[in-house]
Amino acid sequence: MISRNPFPLFRLLMVYIAGIVTASLTGYRFYMPALIIYLFLVGIFFLIFHSGRFMAYSHQWIQGAAILVLFYIFGYQITIQSTGMFDHQHIINRRVPPDCIIGMVNEPLSEKEKSYSARMKVWAARDTAEWSAATGTIIVYLQKDSLSEDVRYGDVIIFRKKVSLITPPANPSQFNYKKYLANKGIYHSAFVSSGSWKLLDSNRGKPVRAFANALREKIMITLRRTFTDKDEFAVVTALLIGAKDDLDADLQQDFAAAGVLHILVVSGMHVGLIYVVLNSLFGFLRKGALGRFSHTLLVIMLMWLYSLITGFGPSILRAAAMFSLVAVGNSIQRMTSIYNTLVVSAFLLLLFSPFLISDTGFQLSYASVIGIVALQRPIYEMFSIKRWIPGQIWSIIAVTLAAQVGTLPLALMYFHQFPVYFILANMIIIPLSTFVIYAGIIFLIMSPVAVISSLLATIILFMTRLMLFTVDKVEYLPYSTITGISVTLLQCILIYGMIVSLVIFWQKRRPNYLISALMILLVLCTLLFIRNLERCRQCIIAVYSVPGSSAYDLIDGKSHVLIADSAVLTDGKKTERLIRDFWISLGLKTGYPIMLDKTARYKGLCPGNPCCYSYGHFIQFRDKRIVIIDDDFRKPSSVSAKMQVDFAIIRHNARITLEDIHALFDVTCIIIDSSNKSWKTGKWRDEGTNLKKMPYIVPESGAFIFSW
Repeated sequence: MISRNPFPLFRLLMVYIAGIVTASLTGYRFYMPALIIYLFLVGIFFLIFHSGRFMAYSHQWIQGAAILVLFYIFGYQITIQSTGMFDHQHIINRRVPPDCIIGMVNEPLSEKEKSYSARMKVWAARDTAEWSAATGTIIVYLQKDSLSEDVRYGDVIIFRKKVSLITPPANPSQFNYKKYLANKGIYHSAFVSSGSWKLLDSNRGKPVRAFANALREKIMITLRRTFTDKDEFAVVTALLIGAKDDLDADLQQDFAAAGVLHILVVSGMHVGLIYVVLNSLFGFLRKGALGRFSHTLLVIMLMWLYSLITGFGPSILRAAAMFSLVAVGNSIQRMTSIYNTLVVSAFLLLLFSPFLISDTGFQLSYASVIGIVALQRPIYEMFSIKRWIPGQIWSIIAVTLAAQVGTLPLALMYFHQFPVYFILANMIIIPLSTFVIYAGIIFLIMSPVAVISSLLATIILFMTRLMLFTVDKVEYLPYSTITGISVTLLQCILIYGMIVSLVIFWQKRRPNYLISALMILLVLCTLLFIRNLERCRQCIIAVYSVPGSSAYDLIDGKSHVLIADSAVLTDGKKTERLIRDFWISLGLKTGYPIMLDKTARYKGLCPGNPCCYSYGHFIQFRDKRIVIIDDDFRKPSSVSAKMQVDFAIIRHNARITLEDIHALFDVTCIIIDSSNKSWKTGKWRDEGTNLKKMPYIVPESGAFIFSW
């Protein structure tokens, strides 16, 4: 019976999530009208509250099973219907992409290098010269000019431009931006040049959201006027309102390496601090039933307004939902289980946005809170500390350790690194960031009072500089970060299973859980051993997609030779962004670079790999022969007959035709890399179609990967 479980909602949530995951993986769709979903809800209500009257006690397990099945189907159907597949007006269901769209800007603009981007809610679209109502959300990039910088939330615009589908990642293991946006119901984007769009109307958005955006903009202006240094401004705005536009990649990497990146993401800690402030500020209202109701309503409304100002991130939604339930519980003077509160908040969020389950922030947020709730008190009670200051320090350490245990498997799977000195960094950064948040709130309220705001700004500036100084010093400590960690989804699940078993054994001293943890560890070690054997035997030829450049990888076991243009080899950030995760997934340790510009002059064994030999434009890698064709390519004069090659790679707009290549070589596959211009690539594509021997086009099909 579900009702006998101390946490009955947890089981229902797991089944509901199973339905969401099944729908996400299979994508099988069947139409279920709203009436059927309504009958599902009625059926669930009946089974929970009334079936016991008509069913023998020995058969009441059927009630539980039926409820679980209904929740599974409900989760599946809610997920499928969130995709827009059944909305015939959705632009994803149009056979021809619309060439003209009317829609409303649905968020504040985000500044890019050459454009302003924003999400746009589609209202109408034109294709084949006919206008019709349309739905959906797209990403628009408005070219920078004096008009586009004035676009605001709620503005209605019309633009002439064919929308295009979001492209999948071009390289293996690269971040899948297409899937990320699809989970948010966004499938198309459009770059709109100056003169191709027109403003039709303004202030058509929701008043509450417009007010929140205007307030956020005023806060940004106030902070920008006060904090002129780029990094200091970025940290303060991230702490107070969750602004991310000014956080550059280097600054985020510094905080990640120190183990305090979570500070820059508005999360449960920030909402909790806001809740404490609001709870105390309006505490005078808590007199009588009406007073408690007014207090709770005001606190919840202001807390959700803050969440709206900060952008409604997954961790913010989780925290706001949780503290709203806590506030309601306090109002009716009823204590609730924190685990049930977590489950209810997760269920409510997944009910309105089921694809949140795949969001990294959502997963880390709940994993962190569960870790803190389950482990913070047992860790803190390991030592009895009576003095206040040491007690506070140990309390921070206990919270940090508990959160780290809760998020460790996910962090390793997503970020591939482990910050060694995370305890030291958090001991300093958490108190500083807490002070900055409180002082920042007072600063914003008192900004009209010059003397007080100036004093607070000086204190905030000092604390922020101290935070940046601490992060910088911790990052450069010896062995501060263990990088290159590769954890698969199965390994992540096994690690969580082992952690749960060890925690239960620690708290309840039941040997069976220790045995379970050791069995899971044995399975994990076996999987790692098999994976390591596979990596030692791997042989891969990769032609990466690097816009405007050439980059090839010859992977032999755990070592590899990267042959690339000088621009790729010298730009470590580009290499890391496009290729690093693929290297980590393969367990590559040693890389030997060869500058492709000098290939014509390079002869001999490739450094670090005796199975790779280079002779001008020809490379022999184990039993595979590769020829790299550019304008400097010349066929060896000593060879008169056709040469046998496995791969011919065309780069940098070589003046050669596919017919010429087939005349020179008996080639298995011709590859056109990403350094070639689009017009040149189009000519080779047309020629391949005529010859009925299509080349592999990297800019269109993504990286070429061949393994044997």
